[in-house]
Amino acid sequence: MNDFDVQSDPGIAIFYEGKIGDDRGFRFQTVLPRDCSAKELNHLVDKLRVAADRQQAFYSADAHAANIEKSMKLLEHTQAEIKRVSERYVREWHERGKFGAPELSQPEKDSLANLEASLKTNQNEILKWQQALEIAKRKIDGHATQ
Repeated sequence: MNDFDVQSDPGIAIFYEGKIGDDRGFRFQTVLPRDCSAKELNHLVDKLRVAADRQQAFYSADAHAANIEKSMKLLEHTQAEIKRVSERYVREWHERGKFGAPELSQPEKDSLANLEASLKTNQNEILKWQQALEIAKRKIDGHATQ
């Protein structure tokens, strides 16, 4: 392979393209001798794939971090809403002259159940984005291939 002249010898042209977000992309291109081994060809294509994954990871890391921030704000809002609604139900219970632990009506129970489900969904979303961010960081550092 050392005798290969890219300008004059016939070879295998390799192009590897990818998209980064909605408005950016990249293209790697190179040439190998036409009689290169499958091992050499696969090695080069694997190198291009890892490089492409790394470039895409730079973009996705920022997107994942933004999604975590957005989900954290939503989580905080949902937690505050649960607290507000729960306190309101207790206050209304006592304003009706009742004592002890409040007994919620079915609509009140349903409302709190919906908020709790939203809270769990938010927590799962944050975990999903954190895992995706960790994978992106490993790709950027060159320690992951998936």
